[in-house]
Amino acid sequence: MQLKNHPSVGLGAMELAFQEKRPSIDEAHKMIDSLIAEHGLTYIDTADAYALGEEDFGYGERIMARYMKRDDVLVASKIGFTRQGTTWKACGTPEYLRKACDLSLKNLGVDSIPLCQFHTPDPNVPIVDSIGELSRLQSEGKIQSIGVCNFMSDEALSEAMSVAKIVSLQNPLSVLFYEQEPHDEMLQFCETNDITFVAFAPLGGHRNPTALETVPPLIELAAAEGITVRQLALLFLKSLSPNLISIPGSIVKEHIIENLAVNQMTLRKEVKAQILEADAQYRDAVLHTDTAKLAIIFADDILIVHSDGGRDTKANFLDAIASGRLEMTSYERSEVQVRTHGSTALLFSRTAKMFAYKGKPAKATDTSIVTFSKVGGQWKIVAMQNTPRSE
Repeated sequence: MQLKNHPSVGLGAMELAFQEKRPSIDEAHKMIDSLIAEHGLTYIDTADAYALGEEDFGYGERIMARYMKRDDVLVASKIGFTRQGTTWKACGTPEYLRKACDLSLKNLGVDSIPLCQFHTPDPNVPIVDSIGELSRLQSEGKIQSIGVCNFMSDEALSEAMSVAKIVSLQNPLSVLFYEQEPHDEMLQFCETNDITFVAFAPLGGHRNPTALETVPPLIELAAAEGITVRQLALLFLKSLSPNLISIPGSIVKEHIIENLAVNQMTLRKEVKAQILEADAQYRDAVLHTDTAKLAIIFADDILIVHSDGGRDTKANFLDAIASGRLEMTSYERSEVQVRTHGSTALLFSRTAKMFAYKGKPAKATDTSIVTFSKVGGQWKIVAMQNTPRSE
């Protein structure tokens, strides 16, 4: 079953393996069996690194071995991250990717992986070397199709496409941070090149699952349509491209059923326009605040940054890093990418695990609140507070 033939909503399986309160494998199987038989689930996304830690590596794939030989379900996996203890570290060397592929084959119980995705670029390894090895594994029959994840630039994607046929691009995308020009251009590029865009964190991600509940205009629009705000968010993404699949994750069966119901829904054009208009109005309303706060949610190699005000978030955040007022540990500053949309910003990183403000470090298990104050018409960082994040 080809990826592009699947409905617009699948299942991101990270939470089934990554959380301390995860279900047992038997419990996960019981739920997934029901979702396939009764609710039309046909696409599941997992990874070798979806586990509690190094000693548990491959757990997410072992859950999915049960479904690998079914004709009505496609299970995609990802390789390219190591787990050293509970730390995530990108590794894209050809030697490691070959070893990881062989281990994935064993975990999944197959001779060939239907869709193997390169989990993240390794800043220490040329992309063509990493993807080149996946191409060699494909020629050997160990991989059927190749996808890439966390490729945030056109240049990186073009490099990957220069050495292999890329069938999927998995990046974060949500109504929370959708920007029409860059995102529509990327989606159009994917359509033109027959690449399926797989949207992860479409509802805010496992670190911030209630993000949509903080946007009143979306809540009101969803209520007017008789659907939930999560369904509205997924419908919005569905309306962006026929080549887009969202993979929200959850361990709550009722939430997954709610998400899958979107496959039978259609977003009216006027509602889509209202979503864009409501978002713009909400953004304009928060621009008049005198203080902007950023809640930095540490999510593996991606840091989700939520802002309650200020169109200058991107410029000031980059300036703060460049000037040393906000420092990133183990990170090349030139690699920083921040994209903003209204009251939300996303900061993409590859290896950063900590931030420090004036010498006070933030642990990867903290939520950091960076406070900006407007001084002389410009936003300035004035404080940073780190608090343990409850799971």
